[in-house]
Amino acid sequence: MNKITEIISSAFLGNMAICVNAQNGENYQLAPTLTETENGAVWTAANDVVDVAIKAEADCCKTLFSIDLVSKTPLSNRAVTWNVSVDFADDVLSFYHSNKWWMMPEWVKKRDGGFSERTQNYIFRTGDKHIGLTALTGDIFCCESEGFNMYLETGLGGFSELHGAFLCGAVDGVPDKAMEKAYKYARKMGAIRVPLKEDRKFPEMFENFGWCTWDAFYHEVSAEKIFQKLDELKEKNIPIKWMLIDDGWCHTVDGKMYAMKSDDVKFPDGLKACVDRIKNEYGIKHVGVWHTISGYWGGVHMESPLAEKYKDNLFVYGRGRLSMSQDPDKAFVFWDDFHGYLEDCGIDYVKVDNQSTTHESICENFSTTAGVRPLHEALERSVNKHFDGKIINCMGMDMENVLARPSSAVNRNSDDFFPNRENGFAAHIKQNVYNTLWHSNIMHCDFDMWWSGKANPVQSGVLRAISGGPVYVSDKVGESDFANIYPICGNNGDLCRLDNAAKPTLDCIYSNCEVEGKLQKIYNNRGDALALALFNISREEVCDSFGLDVIPTIEKDRDYICYEYFTKTFTRVNAATKLDITLGFEGVKAYSLYPVMDDGEGEYIMLGETDKYFGVGSREKTKTLVKDLL
Repeated sequence: MNKITEIISSAFLGNMAICVNAQNGENYQLAPTLTETENGAVWTAANDVVDVAIKAEADCCKTLFSIDLVSKTPLSNRAVTWNVSVDFADDVLSFYHSNKWWMMPEWVKKRDGGFSERTQNYIFRTGDKHIGLTALTGDIFCCESEGFNMYLETGLGGFSELHGAFLCGAVDGVPDKAMEKAYKYARKMGAIRVPLKEDRKFPEMFENFGWCTWDAFYHEVSAEKIFQKLDELKEKNIPIKWMLIDDGWCHTVDGKMYAMKSDDVKFPDGLKACVDRIKNEYGIKHVGVWHTISGYWGGVHMESPLAEKYKDNLFVYGRGRLSMSQDPDKAFVFWDDFHGYLEDCGIDYVKVDNQSTTHESICENFSTTAGVRPLHEALERSVNKHFDGKIINCMGMDMENVLARPSSAVNRNSDDFFPNRENGFAAHIKQNVYNTLWHSNIMHCDFDMWWSGKANPVQSGVLRAISGGPVYVSDKVGESDFANIYPICGNNGDLCRLDNAAKPTLDCIYSNCEVEGKLQKIYNNRGDALALALFNISREEVCDSFGLDVIPTIEKDRDYICYEYFTKTFTRVNAATKLDITLGFEGVKAYSLYPVMDDGEGEYIMLGETDKYFGVGSREKTKTLVKDLL
């Protein structure tokens, strides 16, 4: 048995002492017998009711765990449970559900009460090694932990068999690489059924700057208000190239979808006329609209014309919600017609919300894991047909959803931006930056919209600029500030977008910087050039000392020319360079690190735009001699 298999099995499978829970209330305690195999191990156990085998398949520093369980009596919703321990780890970072939709980072201490409810991803440090562990979905179950227990849950009791992978772990000297290895191995072994991020097409429109109606108007959006805001953006020369008409645009009754059209009062000339004017008069290239995965928050209205017309394509779930059929071909018919209408109106993409509420809607009728898959399949089949796959998935960070999307590329990475909450930016940045450690392995991460005219506009802008994902604001009428937008996209709306998702530096992985008096440090890259952002997310001044080797991708034997945006200064640095930085409340710094090159005629860098937060992301760069900068 290899070391990673041994660690995970002993710590996270409780040495295979498991409890199988029957629907009738009976519990069967089993202690499986270990048999080592050529590439892993198998644990087996049986009694008069239950027969179970747990298999570990290992490849060097990676291990995949799967289960085959057959019971003569129906199983409960939480079908299998076992104890876990974090005693083997020096540090623990886990990711749990703060609500139905969103994952949050949590720094777990050994003496605490263990993991929060519905924890699904983990990173551990043991010495100088790190273990990335991700919970997977089997045929009809998901894997989660709470306290010092891990469990397999179906969402619906009554099943008598469980089959499939439930955990994958890997070890590496760099935390995010350990998690990356776990995801790649699970994909290679077929335990992850959908593509990883590198095989998903990032929509080209998101290389540009955007605007969303949500915070500007909330549910009271209308064509007239949209034009009023666009007039302001045009007057201020703010280069919006795409926009989103968020919730409030469509025809609903009592919180349910009533018709495949826009609200007649809010859009008196219809959606098409509104979109035509947006594109023709204001020059915005791409317009999208919002809807939920069930049409609207409450699904489809049961007394609507839609309910009658699509009675063969919809299904009344146990909690009274009329929504899309579990047959993906039938559900596709509904989406095909709806998205066809939107396409005819000139709509170029959709934002689809409320995705991780799906398991709650269907849990009285279907296994939630199995039930979610056909819903995503039908939705994305239609999005691919009508919008070339362009979709922002939203409110959908549950692993049941993340591991069920067949092709879409973008998923929201955090809860909404709530700038009016006390120190709301701190919660927002932590959720976004740490979630990328697991989430960016399978999706491009959307850090949500922000406000350019108020509520941490500079910090928010720097965060979005380094994020590597879509960047868009949601300013109210009169509140957009071009000065805070220009350092991200200039006059033409083209982002200096970086190659990957922004992640915390090595010294921040296992630290809650808000409460530990450290600067929140985030890095990204464009090719072999680096971006580094520092944020004070505490309520007091913070002094921090660190070396640039906290950036895991910095080349150890190379020099860089470092440009800091706010001080407009160039310095020569390398991985051994130490920085002593003091930032006051809401302070921020933005560094671009350009690798030094020499072509025999002198040292030089390929310098990006110095009036952008991260010029390393500039599409055009200029060969610049080092001696002319220092």
